[in-house]
Amino acid sequence: AIGASTYTWTSNDQSNLDFGNDTTWSVAASVANVGTYSVAIYGESHSGNFCQGWDTISVTINPTPTVTAVNPTSTVCNGTPVVLTASAVPNGTLTVSYNWSPSTGLNPAATTDNTATATPSGTTVYSATGSYTTGCSASTSFTVNVIPVPSFTTNSTAICIGNSDSLKVTSTIAAQSYNWSPGTNLSATTGTAVAVTPVA
Repeated sequence: AIGASTYTWTSNDQSNLDFGNDTTWSVAASVANVGTYSVAIYGESHSGNFCQGWDTISVTINPTPTVTAVNPTSTVCNGTPVVLTASAVPNGTLTVSYNWSPSTGLNPAATTDNTATATPSGTTVYSATGSYTTGCSASTSFTVNVIPVPSFTTNSTAICIGNSDSLKVTSTIAAQSYNWSPGTNLSATTGTAVAVTPVA
């Protein structure tokens, strides 16, 4: 509505759709419940003669899905897949389709299902947006913490019985701890270096 000095907005159910006392041509409403409402707009011109005009419109308020993450935080070793599941509260006959982002590490990369399998190479936050066919949507997020898999080598050695030598770990991706087995003839069973003393 454009052209009047003031406007009066009213709905047929002001307890659910209320425009307050706003008299401008563009207003925001307070919405309590979904539904279809009839809205009347009255325009008044205060320049010169006092004139009125009016119109009615139909306003439909659609529901927004409630989307939550099942197990929103996961911690996995690098290369281990984890299944992410989003859940939406049913609302009558409305169905929810999903959009997942980012696509990096997801299989399949594009899916509208409520589950997706993620195998990210590093810690990643994924978002699942659930949408009704009406266009109303809501989002939830998942955090997948990725722990690097240790990568290391050990040296080989050839020694005589009764002598000693060292076995050492050389890491490209270090571990927090190292365990050696079997522990027979070893100076220790943990650590990055141990002494081996073979006996007859």
